[in-house]
Amino acid sequence: MRTLVSGGTGFIGGHVVDLLIEEGHSVKIFSRRTVLPERLSGRGIENVWGDFENPLSLIAALEGVDVFFHIGEIRSTFMAACLKNIALLQQIVSSPAVRKIGRLVFVSSITVAGIPVEVPATEDAAPEITLNDQYTFYKRTCEGLLARNPSGVEYAIVRPAIAYGPRSINLRKIAGAMAKAGTIGLPFIGSGRSIAPFVHVKDLARAIYFAGVRPGAAGQTINITDSLPHTWREFFDAIGSAAGRRLIIIPFPPLCFKVPAAFVDCLASLCNLRLDLTKYITYFSRDLLFSRQKAKDILGWEPLCTDFNGGIKEMMA
Repeated sequence: MRTLVSGGTGFIGGHVVDLLIEEGHSVKIFSRRTVLPERLSGRGIENVWGDFENPLSLIAALEGVDVFFHIGEIRSTFMAACLKNIALLQQIVSSPAVRKIGRLVFVSSITVAGIPVEVPATEDAAPEITLNDQYTFYKRTCEGLLARNPSGVEYAIVRPAIAYGPRSINLRKIAGAMAKAGTIGLPFIGSGRSIAPFVHVKDLARAIYFAGVRPGAAGQTINITDSLPHTWREFFDAIGSAAGRRLIIIPFPPLCFKVPAAFVDCLASLCNLRLDLTKYITYFSRDLLFSRQKAKDILGWEPLCTDFNGGIKEMMA
Protein backbone atom coordinates (compact mmCIF):
# COMPACT_ATOMS: atom_id res chain seq x y z
CA MET A 1 0.00 0.00 0.00
CA ARG A 2 1.33 3.43 -0.97
CA THR A 3 0.68 6.01 1.73
CA LEU A 4 1.11 9.73 2.29
CA VAL A 5 1.26 11.09 5.83
CA SER A 6 0.97 14.77 6.68
CA GLY A 7 2.35 15.54 10.12
CA GLY A 8 4.52 12.44 9.85
CA THR A 9 7.42 14.05 11.71
CA GLY A 10 5.19 14.98 14.65
CA PHE A 11 4.03 13.16 17.77
CA ILE A 12 1.00 11.23 16.51
CA GLY A 13 2.04 11.11 12.86
CA GLY A 14 5.47 9.77 13.77
CA HIS A 15 3.93 6.76 15.48
CA VAL A 16 1.64 6.17 12.49
CA VAL A 17 4.69 6.22 10.21
CA ASP A 18 6.45 3.71 12.49
CA LEU A 19 3.48 1.36 12.22
CA LEU A 20 3.18 1.73 8.45
CA ILE A 21 6.86 0.84 8.03
CA GLU A 22 6.50 -2.14 10.39
CA GLU A 23 3.56 -3.37 8.31
CA GLY A 24 5.62 -3.15 5.12
CA HIS A 25 3.85 -0.23 3.44
CA SER A 26 5.39 2.44 1.22
CA VAL A 27 5.48 5.78 3.06
CA LYS A 28 5.78 9.35 1.85
CA ILE A 29 5.90 12.15 4.41
CA PHE A 30 4.63 15.60 3.44
CA SER A 31 6.84 18.04 5.29
CA ARG A 32 8.39 21.49 5.22
CA ARG A 33 11.68 19.88 6.19
CA THR A 34 14.18 19.41 3.40
CA VAL A 35 15.74 16.47 5.29
CA LEU A 36 13.96 13.88 7.42
CA PRO A 37 14.74 13.76 11.16
CA GLU A 38 17.51 11.31 12.02
CA ARG A 39 15.00 8.94 13.62
CA LEU A 40 13.23 8.49 10.28
CA SER A 41 16.22 8.50 7.93
CA GLY A 42 17.45 5.27 6.38
CA ARG A 43 14.06 3.57 6.67
CA GLY A 44 12.95 3.84 3.05
CA ILE A 45 10.68 6.83 3.69
CA GLU A 46 10.27 9.40 0.93
CA ASN A 47 10.34 13.00 2.07
CA VAL A 48 8.01 15.15 -0.05
CA TRP A 49 8.73 18.81 0.52
CA GLY A 50 5.73 21.12 0.67
CA ASP A 51 3.82 23.62 2.76
CA PHE A 52 0.22 23.70 3.96
CA GLU A 53 0.24 27.39 3.03
CA ASN A 54 0.53 26.15 -0.56
CA PRO A 55 -2.32 23.62 -1.01
CA LEU A 56 -1.17 22.76 -4.53
CA SER A 57 2.04 21.28 -3.12
CA LEU A 58 0.00 18.85 -1.00
CA ILE A 59 -2.36 18.04 -3.86
CA ALA A 60 0.65 17.22 -6.05
CA ALA A 61 1.95 14.87 -3.35
CA LEU A 62 -1.24 12.77 -3.64
CA GLU A 63 -0.04 11.40 -6.98
CA GLY A 64 0.15 7.59 -6.84
CA VAL A 65 -1.14 7.38 -3.25
CA ASP A 66 -3.56 4.70 -2.03
CA VAL A 67 -4.26 6.12 1.44
CA PHE A 68 -3.66 9.66 2.66
CA PHE A 69 -3.39 10.09 6.44
CA HIS A 70 -4.07 13.79 7.09
CA ILE A 71 -2.68 14.37 10.57
CA GLY A 72 -0.73 17.61 10.20
CA GLU A 73 -2.06 21.15 10.33
CA ILE A 74 -1.03 24.79 10.39
CA ARG A 75 -0.46 25.56 14.05
CA SER A 76 -1.15 28.97 15.51
CA THR A 77 -3.09 30.49 18.37
CA PHE A 78 -5.10 32.65 15.96
CA MET A 79 -8.32 31.92 14.12
CA ALA A 80 -6.63 32.65 10.79
CA ALA A 81 -4.67 29.39 11.02
CA CYS A 82 -7.86 27.40 11.62
CA LEU A 83 -9.48 28.99 8.59
CA LYS A 84 -6.41 28.12 6.51
CA ASN A 85 -6.65 24.49 7.67
CA ILE A 86 -10.29 24.41 6.61
CA ALA A 87 -9.49 25.98 3.24
CA LEU A 88 -6.70 23.45 2.74
CA LEU A 89 -9.03 20.48 3.19
CA GLN A 90 -11.65 22.19 1.03
CA GLN A 91 -9.14 22.43 -1.81
CA ILE A 92 -8.04 18.83 -1.32
CA VAL A 93 -11.53 17.34 -1.44
CA SER A 94 -12.45 19.55 -4.39
CA SER A 95 -9.39 18.51 -6.36
CA PRO A 96 -9.60 15.92 -9.17
CA ALA A 97 -6.38 14.40 -7.78
CA VAL A 98 -8.10 13.22 -4.60
CA ARG A 99 -10.50 11.05 -6.60
CA LYS A 100 -7.60 8.82 -7.56
CA ILE A 101 -6.66 7.85 -4.00
CA GLY A 102 -8.27 4.96 -2.20
CA ARG A 103 -9.05 6.67 1.10
CA LEU A 104 -8.46 9.86 3.07
CA VAL A 105 -8.14 9.43 6.84
CA PHE A 106 -8.73 12.69 8.69
CA VAL A 107 -7.62 13.01 12.30
CA SER A 108 -10.13 15.20 14.12
CA SER A 109 -10.59 15.64 17.89
CA ILE A 110 -12.74 14.15 20.64
CA THR A 111 -13.75 17.72 21.56
CA VAL A 112 -16.04 17.70 18.51
CA ALA A 113 -18.18 15.22 20.46
CA GLY A 114 -18.68 17.93 23.09
CA ILE A 115 -19.88 17.26 26.63
CA PRO A 116 -21.98 14.10 26.58
CA VAL A 117 -25.48 13.89 27.98
CA GLU A 118 -24.77 10.42 29.36
CA VAL A 119 -21.75 8.17 29.66
CA PRO A 120 -20.31 6.19 28.08
CA ALA A 121 -21.27 8.28 25.05
CA THR A 122 -21.41 6.85 21.54
CA GLU A 123 -20.64 8.62 18.28
CA ASP A 124 -24.38 8.97 17.61
CA ALA A 125 -25.14 10.71 20.90
CA ALA A 126 -25.96 14.41 20.61
CA PRO A 127 -23.84 16.44 23.05
CA GLU A 128 -25.43 18.25 25.96
CA ILE A 129 -23.00 21.11 25.33
CA THR A 130 -21.19 21.80 22.06
CA LEU A 131 -17.71 23.30 22.30
CA ASN A 132 -17.04 26.24 20.00
CA ASP A 133 -13.39 27.08 20.53
CA GLN A 134 -11.50 27.72 17.31
CA TYR A 135 -9.69 24.36 17.26
CA THR A 136 -12.90 22.39 17.71
CA PHE A 137 -14.65 24.64 15.19
CA TYR A 138 -11.95 23.86 12.63
CA LYS A 139 -12.14 20.11 13.22
CA ARG A 140 -15.96 20.10 13.14
CA THR A 141 -16.03 22.11 9.92
CA CYS A 142 -13.56 19.72 8.28
CA GLU A 143 -15.69 16.76 9.32
CA GLY A 144 -18.62 18.47 7.60
CA LEU A 145 -16.59 19.00 4.43
CA LEU A 146 -15.84 15.30 4.24
CA ALA A 147 -19.44 14.35 4.99
CA ARG A 148 -20.65 16.51 2.11
CA ASN A 149 -17.81 14.99 0.09
CA PRO A 150 -18.03 16.82 -3.28
CA SER A 151 -15.28 14.68 -4.83
CA GLY A 152 -16.74 11.37 -3.73
CA VAL A 153 -13.42 10.37 -2.15
CA GLU A 154 -13.66 7.53 0.35
CA TYR A 155 -12.86 8.85 3.82
CA ALA A 156 -12.70 7.91 7.48
CA ILE A 157 -12.64 10.29 10.45
CA VAL A 158 -10.85 9.50 13.70
CA ARG A 159 -11.54 11.56 16.84
CA PRO A 160 -8.67 11.01 19.29
CA ALA A 161 -8.88 11.60 23.01
CA ILE A 162 -5.90 13.21 24.77
CA ALA A 163 -2.88 11.29 23.50
CA TYR A 164 0.02 10.55 25.84
CA GLY A 165 3.16 8.48 25.55
CA PRO A 166 6.70 8.60 24.16
CA ARG A 167 7.84 11.53 22.01
CA SER A 168 5.00 13.79 23.16
CA ILE A 169 5.91 17.45 22.88
CA ASN A 170 3.02 19.62 24.06
CA LEU A 171 1.55 17.40 26.77
CA ARG A 172 5.05 16.62 28.04
CA LYS A 173 5.75 20.35 28.42
CA ILE A 174 2.45 20.89 30.22
CA ALA A 175 3.09 17.91 32.50
CA GLY A 176 6.60 19.16 33.24
CA ALA A 177 5.29 22.59 34.19
CA MET A 178 2.66 20.96 36.40
CA ALA A 179 5.31 18.86 38.12
CA LYS A 180 7.31 21.99 38.98
CA ALA A 181 4.35 24.08 40.11
CA GLY A 182 2.48 21.24 41.77
CA THR A 183 4.65 21.20 44.87
CA ILE A 184 3.32 24.67 45.66
CA GLY A 185 -0.26 23.91 44.64
CA LEU A 186 -2.24 23.59 41.43
CA PRO A 187 -5.71 25.13 41.34
CA PHE A 188 -8.18 22.91 39.49
CA ILE A 189 -11.79 23.12 38.42
CA GLY A 190 -13.84 20.93 40.72
CA SER A 191 -12.56 17.97 42.70
CA GLY A 192 -10.47 16.52 39.87
CA ARG A 193 -12.35 13.25 40.22
CA SER A 194 -14.31 13.60 36.99
CA ILE A 195 -13.40 11.16 34.20
CA ALA A 196 -10.98 12.42 31.54
CA PRO A 197 -10.57 10.97 28.02
CA PHE A 198 -7.12 9.56 27.29
CA VAL A 199 -5.48 7.19 24.80
CA HIS A 200 -1.90 5.98 24.52
CA VAL A 201 -0.30 7.26 21.32
CA LYS A 202 0.66 3.76 20.17
CA ASP A 203 -2.96 2.63 20.50
CA LEU A 204 -4.07 5.77 18.67
CA ALA A 205 -1.61 5.08 15.84
CA ARG A 206 -3.06 1.58 15.46
CA ALA A 207 -6.58 3.01 15.25
CA ILE A 208 -5.56 5.57 12.62
CA TYR A 209 -3.85 2.83 10.61
CA PHE A 210 -6.90 0.56 10.85
CA ALA A 211 -9.09 3.47 9.70
CA GLY A 212 -7.02 3.50 6.53
CA VAL A 213 -7.19 -0.22 5.77
CA ARG A 214 -10.40 -1.65 7.24
CA PRO A 215 -13.18 -1.74 4.59
CA GLY A 216 -15.90 -1.02 7.14
CA ALA A 217 -14.28 2.27 8.18
CA ALA A 218 -15.28 3.97 4.92
CA GLY A 219 -17.53 6.95 5.60
CA GLN A 220 -17.37 6.45 9.37
CA THR A 221 -16.55 8.80 12.24
CA ILE A 222 -14.99 6.95 15.16
CA ASN A 223 -14.08 8.13 18.66
CA ILE A 224 -10.74 6.75 19.83
CA THR A 225 -10.32 6.62 23.59
CA ASP A 226 -9.28 3.82 25.91
CA SER A 227 -12.70 4.18 27.64
CA LEU A 228 -11.06 3.61 31.03
CA PRO A 229 -12.26 5.72 33.97
CA HIS A 230 -9.09 7.77 34.43
CA THR A 231 -9.69 10.93 36.43
CA TRP A 232 -7.85 14.22 36.23
CA ARG A 233 -6.54 13.57 39.72
CA GLU A 234 -5.09 10.25 38.55
CA PHE A 235 -3.41 12.12 35.71
CA PHE A 236 -1.86 14.58 38.17
CA ASP A 237 -0.79 11.73 40.47
CA ALA A 238 0.84 9.94 37.53
CA ILE A 239 2.76 13.12 36.67
CA GLY A 240 3.90 13.47 40.27
CA SER A 241 4.96 9.83 40.43
CA ALA A 242 6.96 10.15 37.20
CA ALA A 243 8.63 13.31 38.48
CA GLY A 244 9.31 11.84 41.90
CA ARG A 245 7.32 14.45 43.77
CA ARG A 246 3.85 14.92 45.20
CA LEU A 247 1.55 17.33 43.39
CA ILE A 248 -0.78 19.36 45.56
CA ILE A 249 -4.16 19.92 43.90
CA ILE A 250 -6.27 22.80 45.17
CA PRO A 251 -9.90 22.20 44.15
CA PHE A 252 -12.14 25.18 43.37
CA PRO A 253 -15.86 25.12 42.58
CA PRO A 254 -16.40 25.58 38.81
CA LEU A 255 -18.50 28.66 39.53
CA CYS A 256 -15.36 30.46 40.76
CA PHE A 257 -13.92 30.31 37.25
CA LYS A 258 -17.03 31.26 35.29
CA VAL A 259 -16.84 35.06 35.53
CA PRO A 260 -13.07 35.28 34.85
CA ALA A 261 -13.50 32.85 31.93
CA ALA A 262 -16.30 34.95 30.43
CA PHE A 263 -14.13 38.07 30.75
CA VAL A 264 -11.17 36.36 29.03
CA ASP A 265 -13.47 35.05 26.29
CA CYS A 266 -14.65 38.59 25.65
CA LEU A 267 -11.10 39.97 25.47
CA ALA A 268 -9.98 37.08 23.27
CA SER A 269 -12.72 37.77 20.76
CA LEU A 270 -11.31 41.28 20.32
CA CYS A 271 -8.00 39.65 19.32
CA ASN A 272 -9.62 37.28 16.83
CA LEU A 273 -9.40 34.34 19.23
CA ARG A 274 -12.22 31.95 20.02
CA LEU A 275 -11.43 30.18 23.30
CA ASP A 276 -14.86 29.25 24.69
CA LEU A 277 -13.39 29.03 28.19
CA THR A 278 -16.77 29.24 29.89
CA LYS A 279 -17.78 25.91 28.35
CA TYR A 280 -14.39 24.38 29.09
CA ILE A 281 -14.97 25.13 32.78
CA THR A 282 -17.90 22.75 32.53
CA TYR A 283 -15.91 20.36 30.31
CA PHE A 284 -13.20 19.78 32.91
CA SER A 285 -15.70 19.23 35.70
CA ARG A 286 -17.88 16.63 33.93
CA ASP A 287 -17.36 12.93 33.26
CA LEU A 288 -15.98 12.60 29.73
CA LEU A 289 -16.29 8.89 29.10
CA PHE A 290 -16.75 7.73 25.51
CA SER A 291 -17.56 4.24 24.31
CA ARG A 292 -14.99 2.36 22.22
CA GLN A 293 -17.57 -0.14 20.94
CA LYS A 294 -17.71 1.33 17.43
CA ALA A 295 -13.92 1.21 17.16
CA LYS A 296 -14.03 -2.43 18.24
CA ASP A 297 -16.84 -3.37 15.85
CA ILE A 298 -15.55 -1.54 12.76
CA LEU A 299 -11.79 -1.40 13.23
CA GLY A 300 -11.26 -4.45 15.38
CA TRP A 301 -9.47 -2.08 17.74
CA GLU A 302 -9.04 -2.20 21.48
CA PRO A 303 -6.39 -0.49 23.61
CA LEU A 304 -3.30 -2.55 24.33
CA CYS A 305 -1.38 0.06 26.34
CA THR A 306 -3.46 0.32 29.50
CA ASP A 307 -0.73 1.02 32.06
CA PHE A 308 -1.61 4.67 32.53
CA ASN A 309 1.09 5.45 35.08
CA GLY A 310 3.70 3.68 32.97
CA GLY A 311 2.64 5.60 29.87
CA ILE A 312 2.90 8.95 31.64
CA LYS A 313 6.31 7.99 33.04
CA GLU A 314 7.44 6.99 29.54
CA MET A 315 6.22 10.34 28.22
CA MET A 316 8.14 12.33 30.82
CA ALA A 317 11.37 10.34 30.62
